Amino acid sequence: MGEEARSSILIIDDNPINLEVVSGLLSESHYDIYIAKESERALERAKRIRPELILLDVKMPGMDGFEVCRLFQADPELCTIPIIFMTALDDDHHKERAFQVGAVDYITKPVRRGELLGRIATHLEISRYRLRLEEEVQRRSAEIYTLTQEQSLLLDNMESQVWYLSKPGRYGRINLAHAQFLGLPKTKIEGQLLGSFLPESVAENCLISNRQAFASKVTVYSEEWAVNADGKKRLLSITRTPKQGADGEVESVICVARDITDEWLLKQRLTDELKEKELLLQEVNHRVKNNLNVMMSLLNLQLEEVEAGGDAVQALRSSADRIYAMGQVHQQAYENGSMAAIDLHRYIRAIIERLKYRYDQHNKITIDLDICVGDIEVVAAIPIGMIVSEIVTSIMHRNSGGNDGHLSLLIDSSESVELMMELSCRGVDHGNEERGFSRDLINALCSQIDAEMVWGDSGPILLRVARLAR
Repeated sequence: MGEEARSSILIIDDNPINLEVVSGLLSESHYDIYIAKESERALERAKRIRPELILLDVKMPGMDGFEVCRLFQADPELCTIPIIFMTALDDDHHKERAFQVGAVDYITKPVRRGELLGRIATHLEISRYRLRLEEEVQRRSAEIYTLTQEQSLLLDNMESQVWYLSKPGRYGRINLAHAQFLGLPKTKIEGQLLGSFLPESVAENCLISNRQAFASKVTVYSEEWAVNADGKKRLLSITRTPKQGADGEVESVICVARDITDEWLLKQRLTDELKEKELLLQEVNHRVKNNLNVMMSLLNLQLEEVEAGGDAVQALRSSADRIYAMGQVHQQAYENGSMAAIDLHRYIRAIIERLKYRYDQHNKITIDLDICVGDIEVVAAIPIGMIVSEIVTSIMHRNSGGNDGHLSLLIDSSESVELMMELSCRGVDHGNEERGFSRDLINALCSQIDAEMVWGDSGPILLRVARLAR
């Protein structure tokens, strides 16, 4: 938040501890903080500093928070300032009273930092938007009330529909766009009751929103389907803004309607196209998965035809493991319907389980997985899976003599790197021989995901992958 955008907040509370905690928290969040410890002086202080928002305690000596809020609402200079109650009273009765006297929100103590900051930011944004809208409506209202021929021409050439209501069920003046939408002359609408020219059901629906605007004294927004003069259904975005008189009562409501049918239809079309794209990508994943399964089946048939042992068998098995690592990504993407990411823990576990099943008859290696990362992008998952498969296969193949051993795999994220993977083993004869292991392949995989590799002195005992794009 830049210096020019700092917002001012007035805290009304007689408790020095509460004041210190809340004011300190808000100051750290770059708000200008003002304090009123006495409820009787709160209005005077508010008029002097004109805060953008007020935090008000309920239980105070003298006037309580409810009475203070009533006085704010009755003052035309202060009634638009949003008031949030802060109190330890959390029963429904006190909450109802808070909203009845004009509060915009109610936070129970002890105050939680995230909740307080979130609600303050929300109501400040709503207040600013409402003020901007009121300024625009007031400008247009002034043009209507001081109507001249030039102003009338300007209003009638507006694309948006504009009208005002003298009562919830009675029209005042309207512009040409609104008359054309209804298919009636302006003289047949201005000054008339809604029921005199609108179907009964339509008039009743309009009355509901109109009464809400008159009663709440705040701008009411709605999206409503309506039938135009050509008999076509159109979606209108309608803003109803009340104008209050000197006595605080609503004298009229200014209504502005914008036709958003084309925007809505475009959004619906884009939504449908995205669904079709998702289905297409899901089908692609399904076909790729099936093709990889066919390749694995062919490799398994070749394994049956090759003599047991030897480098050829190990090479074919390594190829099958690599294909399996790729296939599992598409399998999971197909199953969960997400084309963007898969669960890394589930993916790595599937690879490890396959390798354990193959080598269990020759190995006594226990494997621990500690994967503290959730979903990961599909484009990054395939290289990670193949790296894990390549290293673990090599370690287990070297231990085919049946020695006891322990292998652990940790994948986590940190502040300095997006993902860190550590693979270590003990009790395993890793030696310097690299049978069934392709360092070039792993380096190529790392280059695909902008990763760095640190090798152990005697083989891939310690593996670190950093700066992984997720």
